[in-house]
Amino acid sequence: MSPVLGARTWCSRIIDGKEVIIGFEESDSTYAKLLIKLKHEGITKREFFRGVVGAFLEDNPSFLAYLLDFKKRKNLYTKTKQKILDKERKVSYNTEKQMGLSKDDVNELFDMFDEELGV
Repeated sequence: MSPVLGARTWCSRIIDGKEVIIGFEESDSTYAKLLIKLKHEGITKREFFRGVVGAFLEDNPSFLAYLLDFKKRKNLYTKTKQKILDKERKVSYNTEKQMGLSKDDVNELFDMFDEELGV
């Protein structure tokens, strides 16, 4: 798989022997600013994006608050959709709590499902 022409490759990963590349187009100046800030923070692009994706997938409250603010600033926010998302997160959290499942337990269950389905 080759990256999009002109795109900055921000993260890559090998899944089932195939490399999956996550990339998007951005200006050279924005890319340079990102590299400078990451160097200043002492983290790599890979660490940064894994952290951001992890925070998103784990429903990190601080990240979700930022995401909500971002969606409002970019006019991507709708109250109806946000109510649905909030309700789904609450149900998910309550289900995990009622069943006494940790994040590791949930991840283990998904791994087992993946194995059974051959994914």
